[in-house]
Amino acid sequence: MALSACLLLQQGICFPPRLQTTTPMPLRKARDCCFCILGHAAGGFPLTSAANECRENVLGCAKRCPVGGGVGKGGYILLSSAGNGGQHQGRGGRWHAVDAAGVWSDGSDVAAEPMTSSFSTLPPYVPLHVHSDFSLLDGASQLPGLVQRAKELGMEAVALTDHGVLYGSLQLVKLCRAADIKPIIGNEMYVIHGDYRERHKWIKRYHVLVLAKNNVGYQNLVRLTTISHLEGMQGYGIFARPCINRELLEKYSEGLIVCSGCRAAEVPQALLNGDMQEAHRTVAWYKEVFGADYYLEIQDHGTPENRVINRGLERLAEDLDVKLVATNDSHFTYCRDAAAHDALLCIQTGKKLSDTKRMKYTGQEYLKSSEEMCQLFQDHLPVSTIRTAVGNTAEIAAKVEEYALLSEPRLPNFVVPPGHDESSFLEVAAWQGLCDKLNCKSRAQVPKIYATRLAKELSVIHSQGFSAYFLVVWDIVQFARCKKIPVGPGRGSAAGSLVAFALGIISIDPVRHGLLFERFLNEERKSLPDIDTDFCFERRDEVIEYVTKKYGDGRVAQIVTFNRLTSKAVLKDVGRVLGKSYAEADALAKLVPVVRGKPAKLAALVGENSPSMEFRQRCIENPEVREWVAMAMRLEGTHKTFGVHAAGVVISPASFPLSGAVPLQRALGNEGALVTQYAMDDVEALGLLKMDLLGLKNLTCIAKTYELVASAAGYGVDLPPMENLPCDDAKTFALLARGELDGVFQLETSSGMRKVVMDLAPSCLEDIFAILALYRPGPLDAGLTFEFIDRKHGRKEVQYDTPALEPILRETYGVLLYQEQIMRMAQELAGYSLGQADLLRRAMGKKKAAEMEAHRNRFVEGAVQRDVDRAVAEKLFEQMVKFAEYCFNKSHSAAYGYITYVTAYLKANFPVAYMAALLSCATGNPDKVQQYIAACQGMGIQLLPPCVNSSGTEFTIDCCRKSFAPKEKNTIANGERSSRVGAIRFGLVAVRHVGEAAVEAILEARSGGDFQSLSELCERVDTSRVSKRALEALAHCGALDCLDQRARRTGGPANRRQLISCLDDAWSRANRRAKERATGQGSLFDIVLGGGGERRQHGGDPSPQQVKGPVLTEGKAIGWEAEKSGEVENMMLPRAETSSAEDDAAVVPVEDFSNDEKLKFEKELLGFYVSEHPVGVLLDRLPKWFQPLRLSDWDEVSDGSLVTVVVVLSEVKEKMTKTGKRMAILQVEDCTGRMDAVVFPNVFERCGTLLAEDARVLIWGTLDRRGGGGGEGDANAAIMVKGVVEAEKAEVLCIYLTVEDASDLANQQQIRYLLTNEKRHHGGSGGWGGVGLEKAGGGGGWGRDTLPTTPVVAIIVEQPPSNAWMAEEAYQGNGVARRGVQQRRQERHHQEDKGERELAELGKMWVSEFNVHAEDSMVVRFGVNFNVRDALQAAERLGRAGFTAAVFPLFRDGECGRLPAARSDDRDETVYAGPGFPSESGVTGVRTGGDSRNATLLLLSAAMLERQLGKIVLIRGYRGIRRQDWCVAVTPLIEVL
Repeated sequence: MALSACLLLQQGICFPPRLQTTTPMPLRKARDCCFCILGHAAGGFPLTSAANECRENVLGCAKRCPVGGGVGKGGYILLSSAGNGGQHQGRGGRWHAVDAAGVWSDGSDVAAEPMTSSFSTLPPYVPLHVHSDFSLLDGASQLPGLVQRAKELGMEAVALTDHGVLYGSLQLVKLCRAADIKPIIGNEMYVIHGDYRERHKWIKRYHVLVLAKNNVGYQNLVRLTTISHLEGMQGYGIFARPCINRELLEKYSEGLIVCSGCRAAEVPQALLNGDMQEAHRTVAWYKEVFGADYYLEIQDHGTPENRVINRGLERLAEDLDVKLVATNDSHFTYCRDAAAHDALLCIQTGKKLSDTKRMKYTGQEYLKSSEEMCQLFQDHLPVSTIRTAVGNTAEIAAKVEEYALLSEPRLPNFVVPPGHDESSFLEVAAWQGLCDKLNCKSRAQVPKIYATRLAKELSVIHSQGFSAYFLVVWDIVQFARCKKIPVGPGRGSAAGSLVAFALGIISIDPVRHGLLFERFLNEERKSLPDIDTDFCFERRDEVIEYVTKKYGDGRVAQIVTFNRLTSKAVLKDVGRVLGKSYAEADALAKLVPVVRGKPAKLAALVGENSPSMEFRQRCIENPEVREWVAMAMRLEGTHKTFGVHAAGVVISPASFPLSGAVPLQRALGNEGALVTQYAMDDVEALGLLKMDLLGLKNLTCIAKTYELVASAAGYGVDLPPMENLPCDDAKTFALLARGELDGVFQLETSSGMRKVVMDLAPSCLEDIFAILALYRPGPLDAGLTFEFIDRKHGRKEVQYDTPALEPILRETYGVLLYQEQIMRMAQELAGYSLGQADLLRRAMGKKKAAEMEAHRNRFVEGAVQRDVDRAVAEKLFEQMVKFAEYCFNKSHSAAYGYITYVTAYLKANFPVAYMAALLSCATGNPDKVQQYIAACQGMGIQLLPPCVNSSGTEFTIDCCRKSFAPKEKNTIANGERSSRVGAIRFGLVAVRHVGEAAVEAILEARSGGDFQSLSELCERVDTSRVSKRALEALAHCGALDCLDQRARRTGGPANRRQLISCLDDAWSRANRRAKERATGQGSLFDIVLGGGGERRQHGGDPSPQQVKGPVLTEGKAIGWEAEKSGEVENMMLPRAETSSAEDDAAVVPVEDFSNDEKLKFEKELLGFYVSEHPVGVLLDRLPKWFQPLRLSDWDEVSDGSLVTVVVVLSEVKEKMTKTGKRMAILQVEDCTGRMDAVVFPNVFERCGTLLAEDARVLIWGTLDRRGGGGGEGDANAAIMVKGVVEAEKAEVLCIYLTVEDASDLANQQQIRYLLTNEKRHHGGSGGWGGVGLEKAGGGGGWGRDTLPTTPVVAIIVEQPPSNAWMAEEAYQGNGVARRGVQQRRQERHHQEDKGERELAELGKMWVSEFNVHAEDSMVVRFGVNFNVRDALQAAERLGRAGFTAAVFPLFRDGECGRLPAARSDDRDETVYAGPGFPSESGVTGVRTGGDSRNATLLLLSAAMLERQLGKIVLIRGYRGIRRQDWCVAVTPLIEVL
């Protein structure tokens, strides 16, 4: 039976789960009455004897219900089932009652009298108390939907009164004007009694509703809001609120309308406390200040408190002649959003819906209509009062004037020298700058093309009134360059301005690179252009500080930005508040596909064309999931938090201070940056100058590289400035062609980008520009990217529809790629001016039909007049329309492409310096640091742990150490990768527990020379700044290894445990001497060593004036120099004072930490393994034919693929499922990166004992690219674990076959049966499929007791034929053959044309030859798991059947390319020798010890693979054998060496 009520959803569930019950619930106290309607709408609960005391209130609630209601027999609440979609029901419908079981029944025989409206006509109603989602995590109404709803209800105006902020005010104005509704800007502010500037941890705060009546009122409201945030914050943390007091409100009262507020306001609180006199005084004060613009606000959300307050307000209104106004404290738009809003409150407070003690609303706080408002209050206020109060909302709206806020640009004042105005000074500066750039002594020497263009640009700038804008930006950039703050070459369309180039704002020559000024600014374009500028990330604050000082504190601010709840995030948040487990929420969120960093919308996911049909199916099949998703959909897109825009800065003119135009706040408490409360677009709409001053870490990295090159010995290179680097460096383009893109700006984004760069193999600067334009959704989806690559490499002919196109499209090989090319086509072919061509480009991009048609006729006719065939002209116009959506701004590509080139140049030519700078810039991002550490290892750059004698604050070059020789495949220019300078040394600041102050103290003390011993270190550093804990941390991570005297003498490794054991004594003695020096009791030791207390206090070496006593004795140095040279030993000193705590004679030797312990300390204190990686040690022991997936290469693997990884468990979090079973969330890492892994209960049951932190394990499972670890994007892929084995115990089952055996179907079937030993899923009629073949994603094969525990089976095929051929361009890094998508499609079509349709359907794979035992053997693999229950038993079964098989350790010492002999003296074992066992291998039997149950088939070669797997391509053939007999597939997860 379909029921409707005031809160009943039109589509599904409408109430919080806490109210959805069919169990009778007694109403215990009067305040529960407000839930009666909620309860009935959700199933209802009958009145019981326990609720007789509030029967009248319940009756009142039922009568006031806008759907109509009453009380029937037995005290049951009655509601009508008729209505119009959930609004205004209850007229002419049937009645229903809740029976004793809480079930709705037909109530036609129940005596009840429905409530009818007392109004013949409805008064106009305007919602004045409205919260949006800008009341962060408290309001759920999104402004577009809110304005649309107000329009649907016929409202003439709508207000926005968020809590303490004006975030959405400008957006409200723009939306309301588009909907022809009057906007009312307001703020529900916090008022305190007392000094708002004096911060209290807790003080009573009252709400007050403040509305702006006109422009003056808006300015005062902005001032009040700004002051409340900058000076009036009360409370701390999440309880902090921006407050004002009455005095401040009175000061800025002009133009404001004030309402008394909600239940938390001053007057209502006094009424609830029974203090009528205080209420009277408060109302009298507000009336005196605001007069007729003060209103008493009545609300009715169904609570008893509302009745008390409303009756008191009615009395006050009569006594003091103050008008009443009826409002509803709206926090969500529709009544059906009540449950979703309740969930939002739980997200805010960290509670669950099932929690009883939490913040709750009544469910009535939605945007109500006039009729719904009139049906409130009727049980305690007269109808006439209600009507007047509702109508007074329209009276207030009528008082509000139209705001004149949106404006033309207001540029700040720029002071120019006497005798100049802004335009003339700009002209002088531009001509002078251009002459300097072109090395011309006067204007007359400037080439004509430059002179003509500069004059034209200056004319346009002057006519548009933007001269001051250019001067402001020029001044900022000049300051940065003078202070040696790195400045970027440009960004965006401003790179097309020659004036900007002449002024030094950009470094890219627009004439040389064919960039158009009209793309940036032209006569037809009236809006203020954007000149975006990049600065060094670490010094951007200096630039903003300069701008603030120049233009004034109140005229410069950064810009706010808002973070929304995306589909993945809101599913997890709502899942938590619903009580779902982490695993459930994570699993559902992972079903949301992420396309290019953006998760799909929930509405699309549940639609018929869902991008994730699995997600949609779960919603259809599972009611709980459906409810979950429905609730999440209502919150998707809601604002969650605010932040600071990465680049935006606003500057106001002197005549228009920010304080009266834009509300301001602090980014972080009272100490953060000054930030606007309006977002970027809203600030710009006010006419304020909005600038993008972006801090770019790549510029910081470049600057640090320059510093390291200049300071490091061994380079001997004077690097030219960034903008003057040679643009034809062969090493740079070779590096890009190899795909070594880690740390290369804009190119290290993904494997897809790497593939494009390697395919394109850029050979000039323009190719790099093109890459940035090609690797975007439009060109990729349209096939332009691969078309460009094929044309560049001559695989496709470059053609032009008309010869006039060649000079325009030559640089892009005939591909229409840039917006500037569209503009030039319109100019050259159809006679457009470039300004008109820019309008054409914009019309095409926005798909404006009317404008497009007008341009079509003009373009075609203009082209025909210029001898272009009409058909060709029409074709070209269609091409322009099609590609205008994809074409990119060449100016931006050129500016950022140049930074790309610079970073690649530095990496190719100064790899050690660049990688050290890159690591320093990545500090704080562990994933990036680990990625770059792996890149260093691949480049042959040694990474050294921190050292107190060698390290700086950040990563530095250690000139005393040389980088090791790299592998040949990683070399640059004939194998010369190693730098002439040293390795990279970790910085001291990277060590945990060692703060910057301690590092500064150590470096100051070291300025007088290296430390020679632990005692000396403790003596020389300032112990007030360097703690003992800091020194212990340095010792544990290896930073004090250089102080181990025994190790220095013997050349052995340092004993870190020994150093730590000596630290107590050295530290105590240093403190004792420090105290003696402080009291003037220096010892003979201090005097002889020249170590006065004055020197010790300053932490450095003594100056000649500080040294006490003789400096030289018989030509020998005394003091620290003597100590370093060893001459101090000849001095007559007491033994107790001369010996260091670590001297051999004074120290009891202790055993050093184990290697694993050292690595653990390194990871704990540095965040990374430095001296070596636990996984790296294992990988060195792997056979070359088995290479597990590197975690950094996950994006090269398709979703759901089976993967094998060798990792260390850095974190293990055990969890319990709802059924009480144990599971785990792991964080795993290898040498290249880290990733999450999920171990579900069935796997945890078998492998849980292996899951310990720091354990080294071999894991196999399926890759889930859809997210992991609670992240938002693809970067959080995870492994769904199928099995775990202790890495050192992993084993390999080897099966030896001849070519004939491998190709024999009967042998294949027999081996398959022997490996499984029982029939399971015979998935096909033959081949190696069927039993035991578990494809990616699971779905058959093994039960729980037979899941794999050892992942590798090798099938070794002996004596392969010679003269093998290989597919072209093997994919570097994982063995998947690389070719462009377009090329593969063409080959497929070509094969189909030849009739080879079966072969055309096959995928691309790889096979490798490797000599396992002799030159006539090979190992091949394919990407399907063969699960073997017991490897040893399988080997024995194979041997008895006549096959040769053996089991070996997977990780072993010795030659990785050969299988070692199994020695019977290792441990107890059973030996089995099969026929034909390779005698040259030295293997005599099968080892049976250890956990060898189960294995996975990764290696195979057989003819039947093609028919069984159906996804194999022919890539290798042999003479004398049909090629299709050697089709093989290889997992794309493993590199074949």
